[in-house]
Amino acid sequence: MRINKDKGRESLDNSMHSIDVHVGKTLRRLRRQMGYRQKDIADVIGVSFQQIQKYEKGDNRFNFSQLCMLAQFFNVKVSSFLPDPDEKDVINSALDQINLINTQLDNVRVSVNKMVGRKVC
Repeated sequence: MRINKDKGRESLDNSMHSIDVHVGKTLRRLRRQMGYRQKDIADVIGVSFQQIQKYEKGDNRFNFSQLCMLAQFFNVKVSSFLPDPDEKDVINSALDQINLINTQLDNVRVSVNKMVGRKVC
């Protein structure tokens, strides 16, 4: 995951992540196997079919409630959308994302503590 500097603030890059791509490919595979159109799936979770296209490509991320609705609709476990634990690249990507978020949280804590002049968090 890359970090973009924007007016002094760090923000997460919107680049595709391997987990998002994996979840999207799983959705596409299930949808096609069961003969549904993107519009059908969009109606299930209350988004446009264009949004489903973005999900399937890994351009955008599902929220967990949408993933739960899809799992119920397809009659599969939520975990079936997730990568196999043996897929080390996917796991390493997720760990990199977690480490980046933790670093950003640490930076926010330091900034807040400096602003108030004492340790707050």
